[in-house]
Amino acid sequence: MSESQMIFHVGLHKTATSFLQRRIYPLLEGIAYAGYPPPDGQTLRRVAGLMRPGLPMLVSDEQLSGHPFRRSWIEEFETNVRGLAALFPDARIIVGFRHHRPWVISIYKQYLNKGGTRTLAAFLGLDGADGLIRERDTRFGTRLDLLEALFPGRVFVHTQ
Repeated sequence: MSESQMIFHVGLHKTATSFLQRRIYPLLEGIAYAGYPPPDGQTLRRVAGLMRPGLPMLVSDEQLSGHPFRRSWIEEFETNVRGLAALFPDARIIVGFRHHRPWVISIYKQYLNKGGTRTLAAFLGLDGADGLIRERDTRFGTRLDLLEALFPGRVFVHTQ
């Protein structure tokens, strides 16, 4: 890899991101790692301070996949990864997926733990209203197709 090689771990939420950030990525040899959350929210300052000549830089931030509770999750994902591609066209991408049912349940539990009050049916829009998580937000293929189009041959998928 070139000395300016960037690797971005873009989530998704609830796919072992925290485990990777705490237990795996810091132990990788030959990689400069910028973990999440960065101190004082200074992501770019932290990345710049950790870069080392000759070492690939790994940035892990599941917020790059968008925020699941704002009803714009897939749109945020698209905006974020297009921005990464514009700034770092040769970057490599790591993205995680897990089986849909436990993934959705885990996201719903997180929503409840953060004070959410919608029922699961309302959360998913199964009650006829517009849910926080929409069916299109759960299409892994849409996300993967976009990543592969923007970073051809440089997308690593891990599954849980």
